[in-house]
Amino acid sequence: GAARTGEAADRVRQASEALAGQTEGLRRQVDTLLRGIRAA
Repeated sequence: GAARTGEAADRVRQASEALAGQTEGLRRQVDTLLRGIRAA
């Protein structure tokens, strides 16, 4: 029913937000690494 659809949508949104957070963290790590390489 509608409730289950809403639950699924919530889960998908939470998963995509978690994924976005991980991607952001990775991007920051890569940025830091590249900066260190350039500075070296």
